[in-house]
Amino acid sequence: MAAEHLGHGEHDEALEVFEEILRGQRQRYGEKHHRVGTALHNIGIVHLRSGNFARASKASNQAVKVRKQALGPDHPDVAVSLAQLGVSHLECSQHKDALVAFREALKIRRKCLGPRHPKVGKLLNNIGCSLFELNELKGAKIAFEEA
Repeated sequence: MAAEHLGHGEHDEALEVFEEILRGQRQRYGEKHHRVGTALHNIGIVHLRSGNFARASKASNQAVKVRKQALGPDHPDVAVSLAQLGVSHLECSQHKDALVAFREALKIRRKCLGPRHPKVGKLLNNIGCSLFELNELKGAKIAFEEA
Protein backbone atom coordinates (compact mmCIF):
# COMPACT_ATOMS: atom_id res chain seq x y z
CA MET A 1 0.00 0.00 0.00
CA ALA A 2 2.83 2.42 0.82
CA ALA A 3 4.50 1.73 -2.52
CA GLU A 4 1.20 2.42 -4.28
CA HIS A 5 0.90 5.77 -2.52
CA LEU A 6 4.48 6.57 -3.43
CA GLY A 7 3.86 5.61 -7.04
CA HIS A 8 0.96 8.07 -7.17
CA GLY A 9 3.02 10.86 -5.63
CA GLU A 10 1.08 10.67 -2.36
CA HIS A 11 4.12 11.22 -0.17
CA ASP A 12 2.34 12.01 3.09
CA GLU A 13 0.24 8.86 2.85
CA ALA A 14 3.25 6.73 1.92
CA LEU A 15 5.26 8.16 4.80
CA GLU A 16 2.45 7.42 7.24
CA VAL A 17 2.30 3.78 6.12
CA PHE A 18 6.09 3.33 6.18
CA GLU A 19 6.30 4.88 9.66
CA GLU A 20 3.61 2.48 10.87
CA ILE A 21 5.59 -0.40 9.36
CA LEU A 22 8.72 0.86 11.13
CA ARG A 23 6.92 0.94 14.48
CA GLY A 24 5.69 -2.60 13.93
CA GLN A 25 9.10 -3.91 12.87
CA ARG A 26 10.78 -2.32 15.89
CA GLN A 27 8.18 -3.77 18.21
CA ARG A 28 8.33 -7.23 16.67
CA TYR A 29 12.06 -7.62 15.98
CA GLY A 30 13.91 -4.99 17.99
CA GLU A 31 15.97 -2.03 16.87
CA LYS A 32 18.83 -3.91 15.17
CA HIS A 33 16.89 -6.17 12.78
CA HIS A 34 17.37 -5.91 9.01
CA ARG A 35 13.63 -5.30 8.55
CA VAL A 36 13.97 -2.15 10.65
CA GLY A 37 16.77 -1.10 8.30
CA THR A 38 14.52 -1.71 5.30
CA ALA A 39 11.72 0.35 6.84
CA LEU A 40 14.13 3.22 7.54
CA HIS A 41 15.46 2.97 3.98
CA ASN A 42 11.91 3.22 2.62
CA ILE A 43 11.22 6.27 4.76
CA GLY A 44 14.36 7.79 3.28
CA ILE A 45 12.99 7.15 -0.22
CA VAL A 46 9.78 9.00 0.60
CA HIS A 47 11.70 11.97 1.96
CA LEU A 48 13.97 12.04 -1.11
CA ARG A 49 11.03 12.00 -3.50
CA SER A 50 9.24 14.72 -1.57
CA GLY A 51 12.31 16.95 -1.47
CA ASN A 52 12.93 16.66 2.28
CA PHE A 53 16.62 15.97 1.80
CA ALA A 54 17.75 16.53 5.39
CA ARG A 55 15.16 14.03 6.63
CA ALA A 56 16.15 11.66 3.83
CA SER A 57 19.77 11.87 5.01
CA LYS A 58 18.78 11.12 8.59
CA ALA A 59 16.60 8.12 7.70
CA SER A 60 19.16 6.79 5.21
CA ASN A 61 21.99 7.13 7.72
CA GLN A 62 19.96 5.20 10.28
CA ALA A 63 19.20 2.55 7.64
CA VAL A 64 22.92 2.18 6.89
CA LYS A 65 23.75 1.71 10.58
CA VAL A 66 21.02 -0.87 11.18
CA ARG A 67 21.74 -2.76 7.97
CA LYS A 68 25.48 -2.89 8.74
CA GLN A 69 24.77 -4.31 12.20
CA ALA A 70 22.18 -6.79 11.00
CA LEU A 71 23.63 -7.88 7.65
CA GLY A 72 27.33 -7.07 7.83
CA PRO A 73 29.23 -4.15 6.31
CA ASP A 74 29.59 -5.67 2.82
CA HIS A 75 25.98 -6.67 2.20
CA PRO A 76 24.35 -5.38 -1.02
CA ASP A 77 21.51 -3.78 0.97
CA VAL A 78 24.08 -1.69 2.82
CA ALA A 79 25.31 -0.44 -0.56
CA VAL A 80 21.75 0.49 -1.56
CA SER A 81 21.27 2.57 1.58
CA LEU A 82 24.73 4.13 1.24
CA ALA A 83 23.93 5.17 -2.33
CA GLN A 84 20.66 6.70 -1.14
CA LEU A 85 22.51 8.48 1.66
CA GLY A 86 24.95 9.84 -0.90
CA VAL A 87 22.14 11.20 -3.05
CA SER A 88 20.59 12.82 0.02
CA HIS A 89 23.90 14.50 0.85
CA LEU A 90 24.36 15.56 -2.77
CA GLU A 91 20.94 17.22 -2.76
CA CYS A 92 21.91 19.10 0.42
CA SER A 93 25.18 20.26 -1.22
CA GLN A 94 27.12 18.19 1.31
CA HIS A 95 29.49 16.96 -1.38
CA LYS A 96 32.23 15.60 0.88
CA ASP A 97 29.70 13.49 2.80
CA ALA A 98 28.14 12.36 -0.47
CA LEU A 99 31.54 11.31 -1.76
CA VAL A 100 32.23 9.23 1.36
CA ALA A 101 28.89 7.42 1.05
CA PHE A 102 29.24 6.85 -2.70
CA ARG A 103 32.78 5.49 -2.36
CA GLU A 104 31.76 3.07 0.37
CA ALA A 105 28.79 1.90 -1.71
CA LEU A 106 31.07 1.54 -4.74
CA LYS A 107 33.46 -0.71 -2.83
CA ILE A 108 30.60 -3.03 -1.86
CA ARG A 109 29.00 -3.04 -5.30
CA ARG A 110 32.27 -3.78 -7.09
CA LYS A 111 32.81 -6.70 -4.74
CA CYS A 112 29.26 -8.05 -5.11
CA LEU A 113 28.45 -7.16 -8.72
CA GLY A 114 31.78 -6.82 -10.49
CA PRO A 115 33.37 -3.77 -12.09
CA ARG A 116 31.17 -3.59 -15.21
CA HIS A 117 27.71 -3.65 -13.63
CA PRO A 118 25.43 -0.67 -14.44
CA LYS A 119 24.98 0.06 -10.72
CA VAL A 120 28.75 0.42 -10.42
CA GLY A 121 28.69 2.85 -13.34
CA LYS A 122 25.92 4.88 -11.73
CA LEU A 123 27.93 5.21 -8.52
CA LEU A 124 31.01 6.26 -10.49
CA ASN A 125 28.89 8.93 -12.16
CA ASN A 126 27.67 10.13 -8.75
CA ILE A 127 31.26 10.20 -7.51
CA GLY A 128 32.18 12.25 -10.56
CA CYS A 129 29.38 14.72 -9.80
CA SER A 130 30.52 15.04 -6.18
CA LEU A 131 34.13 15.57 -7.20
CA PHE A 132 33.10 18.12 -9.82
CA GLU A 133 31.15 20.08 -7.19
CA LEU A 134 34.24 19.99 -4.97
CA ASN A 135 36.26 21.41 -7.89
CA GLU A 136 38.34 18.24 -8.03
CA LEU A 137 38.17 18.18 -11.81
CA LYS A 138 40.87 15.60 -12.48
CA GLY A 139 39.22 13.07 -10.18
CA ALA A 140 35.80 13.88 -11.62
CA LYS A 141 37.08 13.25 -15.15
CA ILE A 142 38.54 9.90 -14.12
CA ALA A 143 35.28 8.84 -12.43
CA PHE A 144 33.17 9.93 -15.41
CA GLU A 145 35.43 8.10 -17.85
CA GLU A 146 35.33 4.92 -15.78
CA ALA A 147 31.55 5.15 -15.52
